[in-house]
Amino acid sequence: MNKKILSLLLLSFFLVGGLVASAQETNLLPGEEPTGCTIRAKFTIGDEEFNRGDQISSTREDWGIVCTIATVHYVTNWIFYLLMIAVMIMILYGAFVFLTSSGDPGKTSKATKTITFAVIGMIIALLARAVPSAVRYITGIN
Repeated sequence: MNKKILSLLLLSFFLVGGLVASAQETNLLPGEEPTGCTIRAKFTIGDEEFNRGDQISSTREDWGIVCTIATVHYVTNWIFYLLMIAVMIMILYGAFVFLTSSGDPGKTSKATKTITFAVIGMIIALLARAVPSAVRYITGIN
């Protein structure tokens, strides 16, 4: 069981790391300054709304924060969608095991645990949606 958990943690680490690394492409040569970023997810900071595809220039005073929040939104959206797909699959699997258990206490217990872990996964997915708000609060951007 511990090997499975460790494998899942490593897989999620590499998946999230890959998403973060690919969230903003950098083609900078040594000595070049960054020019900004491209927004990949719609979000709002204060009264200003940013849409998918908007270009943020490095001449803007707060471009680093805006690009960071854009990356956080992009990554947490992917995490949310992947976790919700996994939750749906686990609930369907747990329901299938429960319906086919024929009163066997072992299978019923396994199905109950599977559905319980799926609900915990759904709570974690919903918390992933709250991360961008927490980042905006910590950085002082409303």
